[in-house]
Amino acid sequence: MIDISFEVDREGICSGFLVRGHAGYAPRGSDIVCAAVSALTQGAAHTLQEMKEPGAKVVQSDAELICIIDRPDIATQAIFAMVKRSLQELESQYSGYIKVCHGSHGTFLLSKT
Repeated sequence: MIDISFEVDREGICSGFLVRGHAGYAPRGSDIVCAAVSALTQGAAHTLQEMKEPGAKVVQSDAELICIIDRPDIATQAIFAMVKRSLQELESQYSGYIKVCHGSHGTFLLSKT
């Protein structure tokens, strides 16, 4: 299962996301759920880095991707909202393979970077 958590503060401002795991929908290399999640989340992370967002941090390993922004703004909120909506649509179609949830400010992302 792929677990995706979005770091959201009390005001509803998203400062990043954490992606962990593998879908297990199909064998490695042909797993469309993993491919879709990877394309969305890696695309967002690389876009934020290319935008030279202040404090943009991306940490990636085989089964984990962390993307966090120190000072989220309107542009970053639009990117995070698009990724979240797209992932939630995937979750509705492949609920046994992906789970999208909210984190609370400062809990899982800030301690990892």
